[in-house]
Amino acid sequence: MDVLINADDFGKSQQVNEAICRCFVEGIIQRTTIMTTAPFFDQAVELSKVHGFFDKVGLHLNLDEGMPLSEEMRKNPHFCIDGNYRERVFLAPKYRYVLNKHDKLSVKQEIVAQMTKYLEAGFTLKHFDSHHFVHNNLSIIFIACRAGKDLGFVSTRLMEIRSSDFFFRTLYKKSINRYLKSVFTTSGQFLQQLNAFEEKRGNVEFMVHPTLMGEKLVNMVSWNPDRYERFEEYAEFISRIREI
Repeated sequence: MDVLINADDFGKSQQVNEAICRCFVEGIIQRTTIMTTAPFFDQAVELSKVHGFFDKVGLHLNLDEGMPLSEEMRKNPHFCIDGNYRERVFLAPKYRYVLNKHDKLSVKQEIVAQMTKYLEAGFTLKHFDSHHFVHNNLSIIFIACRAGKDLGFVSTRLMEIRSSDFFFRTLYKKSINRYLKSVFTTSGQFLQQLNAFEEKRGNVEFMVHPTLMGEKLVNMVSWNPDRYERFEEYAEFISRIREI
């Protein structure tokens, strides 16, 4: 059984970049995804070459934090203010499920701009996921997948299905995952928590967010920036899974 740990947010800050490099050096992670909109993108590109994981870098689409690449998106008042994204704007139902024609154009141009910048940097993995899972929104998924196919991307991240999800949410997620699997290569399951692993669903991708607290390497919990986990938990888990 394959177990892949992906570090999100490469390029976001110098601390995140240093932490992700340490994770590769120590064998904690097998892949990372980079934010082309992030302030330390160029540094991240160079570090991936220096530390020998340039071919293990995918794209982390970003549609709700910082500054977009495209002028069309920066000028769209639904998604941006003063040229910067409105934080987590796609959590709002009116943008999560349906977009008008103009908003679709803004999203498409931004996604294409980010994918193009990733490819122009020379990365070969051609995998994409997204910040705050925006590519899984019904309003975004078909735009992102069409752009990805047109530009030669070959794999993407699934939605996480949780035991706590109510019936219709589970049905929605399964439908989204079925579509993603029909278009791209995916893992068997995507997880954020170790205790959600299901052996019967095959190979697995875990998402982590490495950063540094002083000199200490920690994993920031995505839904709670004030909470951190030990990476040792993942090393122990992977050793156990590989025995299955």
